[in-house]
Order: sequence, then structure tokens, then C-alpha cells
Amino acid sequence: MQSKHPIGIASLQKLLTRGFVVTLIVLFYSMITNAQSTSSYEIPIDARSVAMGESFVAVAGNVAGLKYNPASLAMIRGVHVLYANRDMNWTSFTEDFRYSSYNVAVQTPVAILGFSYDRLDFGKILLADLNGNTVDAYPYEHTFILGAAHTFDCGLSVGASAKTFHFVNITVRTPSNPEGIDETTLPILFDLGFQHTLPTSESAIHSALNIGASLQNFGSNVRYKDGNGKELGSNQPDRFLRAGLAFNVSVNESEEMLTPFRMTTSLEYRRFLNGYSHGQKDFYGFGIEMTLFDIVDVRGGGFLSNITWVYGEQKKVAYRYGVGVNLPLRKLGATLPVVARFDYAVIPLNERLHDVYFAFDKSKLTVFSIQLSYEEELF
Repeated sequence: MQSKHPIGIASLQKLLTRGFVVTLIVLFYSMITNAQSTSSYEIPIDARSVAMGESFVAVAGNVAGLKYNPASLAMIRGVHVLYANRDMNWTSFTEDFRYSSYNVAVQTPVAILGFSYDRLDFGKILLADLNGNTVDAYPYEHTFILGAAHTFDCGLSVGASAKTFHFVNITVRTPSNPEGIDETTLPILFDLGFQHTLPTSESAIHSALNIGASLQNFGSNVRYKDGNGKELGSNQPDRFLRAGLAFNVSVNESEEMLTPFRMTTSLEYRRFLNGYSHGQKDFYGFGIEMTLFDIVDVRGGGFLSNITWVYGEQKKVAYRYGVGVNLPLRKLGATLPVVARFDYAVIPLNERLHDVYFAFDKSKLTVFSIQLSYEEELF
């Protein structure tokens, strides 16, 4: 099976040690590279999409949508900023492992522009050399994404984005690696996506169907090099095809007053176009969100995969759930068109793997997002 993380085991032993024997980190990566990617350019970090089964390829107006489909930016109005944090500390070894995400979307006369910075920090990892001496390593990886989307009069939204990924390991300086740094080069990857909205009802109960699809991560390979610039190998990033539907319903929708009820349901099919062995390329996600009076969100969802991993068991649905609180200031009597939002999601862990690799210290992981939106045009 091809490695599912840009840094494979053999490369990690070169990148992280360069003369040291990797202990715990090799054990950890031997698990994740044979299961599901944990890379920051793949893992969703915002709480809303995580709670809804990571099925957002057709959900419009999502400031964190560059992770799924650049066209999802197209329905955004004004300026939106979002910060998100996702735990990965399901065992004591991964206590300091966590994701963070920073997202900005801005409406312009020509297109909606979006930027995303996602990061996975591993904290301090203790390594041992052949003589039993210990050294500290501080690896991290991060992803930069810049995208744009535009909606045409026919209801078709088209988006494109460019991204780059970077893995950095900071180790003890040695004669062979005086800088104490091993890292990857910066590959250039491109995404292309579309969404199309089909209104189905314009009565007091308004409904609309969104269709979405995207192609992701086409471009150059990731190349690994040591602190002296010596190339250690390369790997092709995961490439995806995503396709899905989102159905939206609202009751007595209003721009000025609180809308009593909204509901969004989402479905997504994801196909790995490289990597994984035959029969392990197809993944499915689904989710539902119900919003009461534009203030309280209740969410649930899940996904079905052909692999067994910490988050779920092979060919069995792995469920998630979450809540959100919104403060639409204008609808609450203020003059500013500002909306503040807090979202929270829970990821139950797969207890089947409890004794396979590590004893879990937790039964679940959590995700939270904070978003601030100014919902009027600035230009």
C-alpha cells in the first residue's frame, strides 16, 4: 500500500533522525501511514464540517471551504474570518499534537477571494540515539491555500485555488546537519471546483438544491531534503475527486428578522485518484444541520470508509456530532451587519483499536471554531 502521508516511514527515519533511532514517532507514523492521512492539506479542521461528516463539497458560503471545494466561497458576502482548533491527543504520546486553522474570505466586485493557513504541530518529541542519549525534535507541517470563486447569472459557481505544503523537523545540530533542520520542498498544487444551485421552492418554505464537485491536489511532487539540501526522495500528494449534494430548507426566511428554522443536509462521495490499494479508494460522508431562529445550531453526521483507523472501523459508519451558537447582531437589534459564531464538534474514537497500537487516554476528540463575519459589501 502506498504511504498515505507525504512523509513515509523510511523518509521519516532519514528526515527526523539522520543518525538517531526513531522510537515513538516511528511507531506512530507506521500506524497513520497505513491507515488514513493526517496531513494538514487533507484533514478538515473547522467544527461545522467535521460534525457533518466532512461532507462539504456542495455546501455553499463556507469560509473554510477551500479544504473541499474552492467554489464554495462564491456565496459569501462581505468579509469573514475564522479560527479553528482540532485535537489529536487521543493518547499520551500525542498529547501535544493538534491542528490549527486560519481562514479569511473577502467579497470583491470580480470574485470572492479566500486564504487558508492550516498547521499541524507535533510538540516536542523525544528521540534516542544508538548510545542511549536523548535529543528533542520539534516537527510541524503547514499548508497555505489561496483561492477565488465567481458565480455566474445562471447559478453556476466556479472556483480555483493554489496551495503548497511544507514539513519541517527541527532537531539537534550535528556535524552532518549543522542547521538541525530537515524539511520538504514546497510543491505547487491546484484545485478546481464548481457548484450549481437549483431553486426548488419560493414559498414560505424555501428550498434549494446544491450540486458540487472538485478535483484536488494536481501539481508537483513533495520532495524531501536534509539540512544540507541533499534530496532524500519524493512522493506524490493525494489527489481526490469529490462530488456531492446539499439540500437547504428554510421557513419564513428573512434578511432583517430571525428565521425560525433552517436545515441543511449534505452528502459527499470522495474518490482517491492515487494511493491506497484497490477497494480502498472510495469514501462517503453525510451530515445534517438544523438552525433555530438563526442562533442555535444542532449537527450530526458520519462517514463510511474502507479502512480501519482511530476515527472509524472499516465498512462501518463513524458518527460525529456538534453544536453552534450564532449572534446575528443586526437581527438582534444592533445596526452593525456583524455575525459572531462559535462551533463545537465531537469525534468519538474507534475503541476497536484501543489495544492495537496504544491505549486511548480519551474516548473522543474535540474541535472548535470561532468565526466573525461582516455581511455587507466593502467594495
